[in-house]
Amino acid sequence: MMTDLSNLQQDLIQSNGRLQISPEDATIVAGKRLVADLKKSDNVHYNVAAKGLKKKIDEIEHLASLPQKEAELSKLNAENEERCRMLEEHAEGVNRLLDWIEGPGEKWLLTLHEIGENKDEARQLVKEHQQLALKSKF
Repeated sequence: MMTDLSNLQQDLIQSNGRLQISPEDATIVAGKRLVADLKKSDNVHYNVAAKGLKKKIDEIEHLASLPQKEAELSKLNAENEERCRMLEEHAEGVNRLLDWIEGPGEKWLLTLHEIGENKDEARQLVKEHQQLALKSKF
């Protein structure tokens, strides 16, 4: 059994993640059953063997899960890069808006003056301006 597990582990290492092993793999299942049987015994040597076998099975399962973990990490990296790109675009848009406000926008706003069409409207606008000036002093 240890030979089978060692061979399986070597195959995984040499395949560099291309070999897929499911949790229901016959060798893994047989190894787990053997660990359970060995743990039932009161023999110290059997318990030591069960621990060694369990460690080997855990190593194989870890190696088998690496490609999936790498795929998840790659997906997270892609999502983070997309978020960074969106934030950079947003920052560029904000900078363009601020540049416009400080430049042409300010000049445009300064050109906007409300003047009355006739003498009465002009007087009314002057009154409103004076009232606003008084309110702003308080």
